[in-house]
Amino acid sequence: MAAPVGPKKVHRYTVEFKIQAVRLSLHPEIQTQDVAQALDIHPFMLSKWKKDYREGRLKSAAEAAGTSASDLCGNRKCVCLCNADRRYPEASGRDGNRPAMP
Repeated sequence: MAAPVGPKKVHRYTVEFKIQAVRLSLHPEIQTQDVAQALDIHPFMLSKWKKDYREGRLKSAAEAAGTSASDLCGNRKCVCLCNADRRYPEASGRDGNRPAMP
């Protein structure tokens, strides 16, 4: 089998996209692997983002300014996540039962 030609493509995701993915995966009825599969990312990557979010290393300018990250994101996959985030508001901590993570 021939070796791949050219450099390996590395996907770069916006901080807002990562945060929306993390918030959706925090919903009690949605598993991390299901979110990762829907977004076509590796579950380990999403787990790393979750850890970074918990430890405060994953913060967007929108969160710092108090704006919803979904208002700023135009990525097609993120729009899907943002819509799911509206269907499951408790995943984002906006329902009052679970505070939003810093």
